[in-house]
Amino acid sequence: MSAGAHPPGDDPAVGDAPGADALAPSCTLPSRAARVEAARRLGTWRPRQASAERLVRRLGTARLALALLGLPTIVWLFRSHPAWGWLAALPAAAFALLVLRHERAREALADARRAVAFHERTLRRLDGRWTDDGRDGLDLLGALPQHARDLDLFGRGSLFQLVDTTRTDLGARTLARWLAAASPPDVLRARQEAVRELVPDLDLREEFARLDAHAAEGFDDVALAAWATAPPVRLRAWERVTATLLGALALTAAWGWAFGGLGAGPLVLVVVAEAGFHAVVQRRLGDVTRGAEQAAGALDAFAGMLASIERRTFRSPRLVALRGDLRGPLGEPSAAVRRLDRLAERLVNARRGSVYAGLAFLLQLPIHAAAAVERWRARLGTDVPRWLVVAGEVEALAALAQHASEHPDHVWPEFVDGAAGPVLELSGVGHPLLPADRCVRNDLRLDAACRLIVISGSNMSGKSTLLRAVGLAVATAQAGAPVRAASARLSPLQLGTSMRIEDDLLAGASHFYAEISRLRDIVALADAGPPLLVLLDEILHGTNSSDRFAGARGVVLGLLARGALLLVTTHDLALARIVDEIGATARNAHFEDQVEGDRMSFDYRMREGVVQRGNALDLMRSLGLPV
Repeated sequence: MSAGAHPPGDDPAVGDAPGADALAPSCTLPSRAARVEAARRLGTWRPRQASAERLVRRLGTARLALALLGLPTIVWLFRSHPAWGWLAALPAAAFALLVLRHERAREALADARRAVAFHERTLRRLDGRWTDDGRDGLDLLGALPQHARDLDLFGRGSLFQLVDTTRTDLGARTLARWLAAASPPDVLRARQEAVRELVPDLDLREEFARLDAHAAEGFDDVALAAWATAPPVRLRAWERVTATLLGALALTAAWGWAFGGLGAGPLVLVVVAEAGFHAVVQRRLGDVTRGAEQAAGALDAFAGMLASIERRTFRSPRLVALRGDLRGPLGEPSAAVRRLDRLAERLVNARRGSVYAGLAFLLQLPIHAAAAVERWRARLGTDVPRWLVVAGEVEALAALAQHASEHPDHVWPEFVDGAAGPVLELSGVGHPLLPADRCVRNDLRLDAACRLIVISGSNMSGKSTLLRAVGLAVATAQAGAPVRAASARLSPLQLGTSMRIEDDLLAGASHFYAEISRLRDIVALADAGPPLLVLLDEILHGTNSSDRFAGARGVVLGLLARGALLLVTTHDLALARIVDEIGATARNAHFEDQVEGDRMSFDYRMREGVVQRGNALDLMRSLGLPV
């Protein structure tokens, strides 16, 4: 469900109600500096793109013209002047050079297009037009934690879609893990410092965005790591020596047939011998080729990411440590990965190509290429997983830095260890997925002094949106990014939510059964690990008021006994009595509406105490129902 959408009966996103006229204090507009810089860079890249398009068209025309003129010329030379046949090499060489130049021009064009797309997407985000861009992240983590669904962490119009500017699954998966789970304070401080250092480095983010699209989409880091670290396929010394001898014999026989008058017999015998030799080594050669072919799609993008990181000198401890993981006795990893890419491409072409494959077979090049690939794996394969971790983490950090650069009004949270108990203090927190002119901020504090807030209020007044704003603030902070608030201070917190409950007809589970199952899972989560921040929206509203009060009381008291912090919304004012029973460590708060004549409005501000009136009948009358 996209941000701002809501199921029937739920509170809408802040500001969704028509006529909402009390929006102060609103969130400030996104960064003007980010907008200006994106527009400036677009002004640089668009002319490059146009120039590259013109060059590609011209070179394509020249290739066609040379092919149409050169081929008849070569045929005429061989037929009319055989002695001058060597001149045919000139148009052939010219065509080869033109093909090479054309390919480079096409690569430059693709590079410019990717840069333009990156900055255009930045401007769309800053304009609030981002829900049709990028990936939703639903495929990255397997089974999503329930709070991710309740809070719009993933999906269309989600926090992940807003923040994610990664190009590879590796970086996107790293970012998704950070958003979905808490980390220790020292890890968060180090990550936050790294993100802050990367905020001004738009060049790095642009370099990542310009990674070859095919290579980035084919970047299967899991398969690459598995292949790189698998035991090498050993090609025996006699096999390599035999391949060398057969290749030399084939070259000699071919030369003798073409220029020495030997005839085709010796060459045929060598080819038969080569075919027999290949039958012996075919299985292991095929294993090497399949692995190299699988890895080749990821290597170019991987090498590009590593090279971008290697060119930089970092200051923050986490980035310094990541950069240090790329140093080794054999030089920079990007050069090593590029060499592997060339070797893998050479092997694949020698085995799968057309004209080149025939020549490669004659000279026994696949054996030598396979041996070179396996030597590389034996020497450096175990380093690849570490390099992948570095690339994925820096790409995820760069995505968070891009988000921070576009939202300078967001605040960097302070992390505490929570030794004295869990802490969550948010001043001026707003929902990060709402447009700036429709975002209203509220203050909230949960700690040892107040561990429970029961929030009552009328329909559509903003209760559910506050819960999501708080949950997203915690998730964003614990990923290492700034949050939409005036100030933020928190200890490590797991998130447990019960918000978007649906019945399951096929499983025979009612709405009430689905909700109590969710509450059971939240209690189990509170028993399992770090302190829990529990967000309960309209707790147990699927049953009668007597059972609702008893059940809610038991759940709330049980979670408090397990050290949790709780925000609980309700329409049932009887639940406000739980606060009286608990005492000083709990309080009531509410949202309300304002009715003037037949017009209803909301200011979406949280106030102390229990709400004094509801608006259900007013809403029903506004739709013409006879109540």
